[in-house]
Amino acid sequence: MSIQEGGGATPAYKPLEPVQCVSFMDSTQRLKNMKWAFKQGYKRLPELTAPTCPDLAIVAGGPSLNATYKEVSKFSDVMVCGSAHDHAIRLGIKPKYAIECDPDLKQVKNYQEQSEAIYLLSSRCHKSLFNRLKDREIRLWHMWESELGKPPYKGEPAFVCGATVVLAAIPVSITMGYKHLHFFGFDSSV
Repeated sequence: MSIQEGGGATPAYKPLEPVQCVSFMDSTQRLKNMKWAFKQGYKRLPELTAPTCPDLAIVAGGPSLNATYKEVSKFSDVMVCGSAHDHAIRLGIKPKYAIECDPDLKQVKNYQEQSEAIYLLSSRCHKSLFNRLKDREIRLWHMWESELGKPPYKGEPAFVCGATVVLAAIPVSITMGYKHLHFFGFDSSV
């Protein structure tokens, strides 16, 4: 322990151990998903018009969303993340964007509610999710997976993201041109 100014004790500095984030789905299936998505001809994320407002509300699925969702209405641009989609819409949130990167087939169940959102789907998402959202506007983006190497991306940019869709939403929204990110429900979805 060390002593802080003012007499309080703080733990001694210890660097964090490196963490390798891995998908629960094997790389063969994720690669298959990516190959399928490339063949569909979806417009890409960079083809979106730059935002007119620098602020973006990013809505995650943590329990605090139930206490803070009314604040989201203050924002003209809202991005709903992954499994929070249906719950956010039922709360009255009207997303401009919905982002997903989970390759699991089970994600489809989280997209039952109708929305006018633009769906930002990672190429690693299961084709059933793309098919579920076929009547909606979809923009394709790529989540970098070091174990797959560069070939699957065919020279297109891929985002280095964290282990959750909320962490993926950060570099995606910054690339889209947002300057100020405001988080709601970002206190875990477990």
